[in-house]
Amino acid sequence: MKSFRNHFILCFVCFFVFFATFDVSSQKQRQLNVMHYRKGVSRNTGARVPPPFYFGNRQLDLGNAKIIVTYDKGFDQNPRAKAAFQYAIDLLKQEIDSGVEIRIDALLQPLEGDILGGAGAMKAHKNFGHGKPGVWYSDAIADKLSGIDQNPDQPDILAEFNSNIDFYFGMDGKTPASRFDFVTLVLHELIHGIGFVGQDSYDVSTGEGSIRSEGVPSIYDLFVVNGSGREIISFNDPSVALGRLMTGGELFWNGVSGKVRNAGSLPKLYVPTQWEEGASYSHLDETTYPPGDINTLMTPDQDMQESTHDIGPIVRGMLEDIGWTVNSLVEVNEATVQSITGNGAGEFVAPIGIGAGIPIKIVFDTIDITTVVSIDESDVSESFQSNNGKIQGGPFTFNLPMGEYVVKETYIGKVKSSTQLIGAPTILLDPIIIKRNLIVETPTSYTLSVDSRVENLEGKVVGDFAGKVRVQGVLGARTSITIISTRAIRPREIIRYRAEVSALLSSETMISKWVGAILVGDIDGNGKVDILDLVKVASQFGQVGENLLGDVNNDNEVDIRDLVRVASNFGKNNAGAAPEQLVSQMVFTNEQKHSIQSAIVELEGMLFRSKIEELVFDLLVSILPEDLPAQTRLLPNYPNPFNPETWVPFVLSYGSEVKLAIYNVEGNSVRNISMGYVEAGSYVSQSEAIYWDGKAETGEKVASGTYFYTLKTDRSVFTKKMIVLK
Repeated sequence: MKSFRNHFILCFVCFFVFFATFDVSSQKQRQLNVMHYRKGVSRNTGARVPPPFYFGNRQLDLGNAKIIVTYDKGFDQNPRAKAAFQYAIDLLKQEIDSGVEIRIDALLQPLEGDILGGAGAMKAHKNFGHGKPGVWYSDAIADKLSGIDQNPDQPDILAEFNSNIDFYFGMDGKTPASRFDFVTLVLHELIHGIGFVGQDSYDVSTGEGSIRSEGVPSIYDLFVVNGSGREIISFNDPSVALGRLMTGGELFWNGVSGKVRNAGSLPKLYVPTQWEEGASYSHLDETTYPPGDINTLMTPDQDMQESTHDIGPIVRGMLEDIGWTVNSLVEVNEATVQSITGNGAGEFVAPIGIGAGIPIKIVFDTIDITTVVSIDESDVSESFQSNNGKIQGGPFTFNLPMGEYVVKETYIGKVKSSTQLIGAPTILLDPIIIKRNLIVETPTSYTLSVDSRVENLEGKVVGDFAGKVRVQGVLGARTSITIISTRAIRPREIIRYRAEVSALLSSETMISKWVGAILVGDIDGNGKVDILDLVKVASQFGQVGENLLGDVNNDNEVDIRDLVRVASNFGKNNAGAAPEQLVSQMVFTNEQKHSIQSAIVELEGMLFRSKIEELVFDLLVSILPEDLPAQTRLLPNYPNPFNPETWVPFVLSYGSEVKLAIYNVEGNSVRNISMGYVEAGSYVSQSEAIYWDGKAETGEKVASGTYFYTLKTDRSVFTKKMIVLK
């Protein structure tokens, strides 16, 4: 591929070239007359911004936009490109409301050079009885504000993309190196198509700038100010003064919603000192919002290996300022990052002598965080546990009378090692409390969801042992640290040290109004019945009791009848089955996996299955992440006979504390090894099986002979024989 630095330039400044071409009564512009792009040095960033919480995890219908896409032959011949385009449409539909359908013509065809693609409104409108008089509005906004299709039976947006580019059409955001993410590109261009664009121009020969067509600015231009806060529309047009502003590096957005979404600060626009056609002015600043930043989508550059599937809070605010209704049902949707700190001290009697500088590995395999979400002055209180560094809860439904409330999240946790050799301490994490304000103006029901994660862990040990560890990204179920003795240690000497950890807690909480009647089978409360609801019921299969989420028929038991009732309502409220990629993103606990497997086994054992039962069976088989072991077993150690070391494999059908005890033929204890809590699964390889170095508790090598090893779990005890042969 040629080396180039891409702008979404592409971005069809030609959109507002249209403004100079026609007014309200002008004819439809079928062709894009101007295409801007810039070449430069490509770069692989690997930066990724996932979809917003309410899209990726809950699929709530927050927006109310109906978007109709007409695909050309190029898209019809490339189903993966069409699916990626539709995914970008789904992302956009969650963000905006409109009572008038938005029509898009989508083209996938060869374009000149290295251009990626672009999109623009087909028409602009002024003085149409709504909005601000004497101001240009794009087709889609004019339709939304007036409630009338200003351009009947014609497309509102034309989107065109280069079929010569080797795009990444995946929807997971995991864009490979040297490829461009198609979803990111389409989402960026569609935002331009619905009106995120000014009608700026710059004459390089005279240095004059302009933001008017036929003497009229666009709605975008009304909110742009210079570094002193002066509106850009107040300058003479065209003028050198405007030209200097457009190449001065200091233009900002002064809309109320844009400022609020940027924590009260003015969002900065992209105005480099050298005018860049198609990039300057109608984008957010690249340096202020770099790849990976939540607000990076509407910056001018798209790097290779970069994916951004969230329009970002600033763009939401800017769209509100120009006339769009954005996520009207979301009352609270805030993300915050808090620092986690913790410490603990330990002391133990050294079982053997340890020389100075000897490394020892500690595995911290118990990382528990309990989250409690409560609302002051109410009885709302929900709690849930962390799972592999992720903390997800909800949606919870509740009712509140009118008033002002504080939503409080409390995080309490600990980090613990099951390693027994050196008596690793339990590290208590300092409690974290996050508060968010909620104003209830009308009595109604609400749903609350929390999505948090622990990441970027750093830890250190000081004292008679010392060491450091750093874990980039989201913290998993276990992490290890190698510590080194700082001095020579004698057998049975008391050893003391302390451990400290720090990490980041990223938390996003969303509270949204509940609308509509509850559908039978709508387990997650998103107004539709689909496979996600089926999965939630299957995850509780076999449970008995009151107020079970999966108890659809309210008989205090989750069974086949509940699964059938959910599947029978697939498609209610025009929902249909959930996209496969959403199901694949779900994380199951081992208890949930066992519940799903139990449902599969029961369905499989039925002599006759109805069509609905067959559908349930096929869906559950397709989404079960893995077949869990049917029973717990202790396997033969290997090698056997051995000298000096061996591995003891085992299989768990349930999560449990695991201990291995080794005895000689006289029944005397030789060695005890504790593995701590182990999740269900197969532990057969050398990296996962229990390791014995052939030494007794005293550190001495055992003599040749026959030994017995016993595996103890919470429910079972197994014993096998091994031979040490020297």
